[in-house]
Amino acid sequence: MHRPFVPLSSSASGPLPRQAMAVLEPEQWAASLQALGEAPGAQRCTEKLTPAAGPVCVTGASGFIALHLVEQLLEKGYKVVGTVRSLANGAKLAPLREFQRKFGEDKLRIAGGVDCLKPETFRDAVAGCVGVFHTASPFHFQAKDPMKDLVEPAL
Repeated sequence: MHRPFVPLSSSASGPLPRQAMAVLEPEQWAASLQALGEAPGAQRCTEKLTPAAGPVCVTGASGFIALHLVEQLLEKGYKVVGTVRSLANGAKLAPLREFQRKFGEDKLRIAGGVDCLKPETFRDAVAGCVGVFHTASPFHFQAKDPMKDLVEPAL
């Protein structure tokens, strides 16, 4: 079985692994599906995806790591839906707009107004997608408890 991600420990003590992506624990997965209105019995993808399978979603698509991921997916022939918090920041969207010019607007759709602290905002972006690369993460300078305020909402 192909398993590209490493699960994070649910323990809040000790440092987190250095992996950029994580598999959701079963209870987190169920909560995410419920927030999106999906059936509780839906399964995580364990099959290797191919471009022919359908579009994939990359959350936080204007971020540093996500931009590299989006470009690699487009180069390999995937259709991508990239989520961003706002469509108003032209400078932050410039690399994504360049990808649209290079690969075609039909290959990259930019979905604005998606906030990782509000799971219901993902519904339209992930509709029809066969996979999701969750790279979005909330960040603000007012975090009193980094684990609670920044890490946990990202999972």
